[in-house]
Amino acid sequence: MNRWAFVVMLLTFGVGVGVVGADDGLELTPEQQRRAVGLYDELKCPVCKSQSVASSTSFLSEEMKKQIREFIASGKTDREIVDYYVTRYGDWILMRPKTEGSGLFAWLVPVFLLLGVAGWLTVMLRRWSRRSDDVDGAPNSGQSGEIDEESDRKIRSLVEGQ
Repeated sequence: MNRWAFVVMLLTFGVGVGVVGADDGLELTPEQQRRAVGLYDELKCPVCKSQSVASSTSFLSEEMKKQIREFIASGKTDREIVDYYVTRYGDWILMRPKTEGSGLFAWLVPVFLLLGVAGWLTVMLRRWSRRSDDVDGAPNSGQSGEIDEESDRKIRSLVEGQ
C-alpha cells in the first residue's frame, strides 16, 4: 500500500510542476506575441543575470513572461514595459545597455580596448620586422664598419688556422 501512496504522490507532484509552467491562458494576437518574444529577449532574468528572460527557465522569469503578456494585453507599449522593469530592477536588467550616460561607457570601452590592442600589435610587429632586418645582414647600428672588418679578420684567421 505504501508503494501506491508513493506513486500517487509522485504523480501529484508531476502534475503540480506541469501546472506551474503552464500558459496563463491569455490569448494574444500574432503581433502581440511577437512583441512579447521581443521583450523576453530584451530583458535579463533577475535570477540568472547572464540569460535573457526568453532563455531562462527560472520561476521568476516565467512570472515575468506572464506579466509581460498581461501588460501587452492591457495595451501598454514596449517602452512602458521596459521602463517598468528598469525602474524595478535598474539598468542591469537590460540585455543591451543604453547608449547614454553610464551605458555609453559600456559601449565605448570595447571599442577603445580594440583600438589599443591594434595599436600595440602594430608597434610590436614593426619592431619585430626591424629586428629581423638587422639579423639578415644590415650592420648593427651601434658598431662602426672597422669593428666589423676586424671581427671578420679574426674569424677568418681562426677558421683558416684549423
